[in-house]
Amino acid sequence: MRAWWLRRRSQPLAQRIQRAQWPLGVALLLLILGTLAPMITLKKLFIFEEPFSLLAGLVRLFQEGEYALFGIILVFSVVFPLLKICLLLVLCQTMRWTQTRMRTLLHWVSVTGRWSMLDVFIVALLVQQRD
Repeated sequence: MRAWWLRRRSQPLAQRIQRAQWPLGVALLLLILGTLAPMITLKKLFIFEEPFSLLAGLVRLFQEGEYALFGIILVFSVVFPLLKICLLLVLCQTMRWTQTRMRTLLHWVSVTGRWSMLDVFIVALLVQQRD
């Protein structure tokens, strides 16, 4: 394990950063698929099935006038993860930036990462409140 780590650290930074681009592309694709794909299938009376996706839930919240909840879930479930992936992709493409600019960008990646799970807590609170 130590030999692998030493070989990896001996590679140029540019080469290590370029290798991080394809996992970020996969993460972006999975974020889009996760937003569009059904995450739950609701069954009513064992006959009717209704697939439910994040996008369908957002549309339904907006149609029902739940604008605050719509905005919170949109920002924390879609915008923040998308912003984080895009910032990381920009970081991978801009290797001629100064250290200060790169650190600033990494700071913003860290900030968006901290807030990206807030929607899960909000939904949990709403479910608990309904019961």
